[in-house]
Amino acid sequence: MERHKIDIANEYCNGIMRNYPFWPSTFGACRNACGRGSARGSGLCANCYEDELAKIVGNPLAHKFHLSVINTVSLWRDIYDKLDDDFER
Repeated sequence: MERHKIDIANEYCNGIMRNYPFWPSTFGACRNACGRGSARGSGLCANCYEDELAKIVGNPLAHKFHLSVINTVSLWRDIYDKLDDDFER
C-alpha cells in the first residue's frame, strides 16, 4: 500500500523540526553527505528534509516551512532567555 502524501509530508516536516531541538542533542554528518549542515543523530539534515518536502509541495512552501521552524525556535529561545534573566536565585 502506498503512503499518502500527507503522511510523507508530515514525516519531512517533523524531520526539519527535529533538527532544531531546544535542548542539547547529538549531531553528526548528514546521512546524505550533502555537506550543507550537520544532522541530529547523523540522520538527514534539515536542508535535505526541506528538499524532500519540496518534491511534494514545491520549493517556496517547503522553504517557508523551514524558515518558520527556525524563527519559532529563535523566539522560543528568546522567551526562555527572558524568563531566565527575570528569575531570582
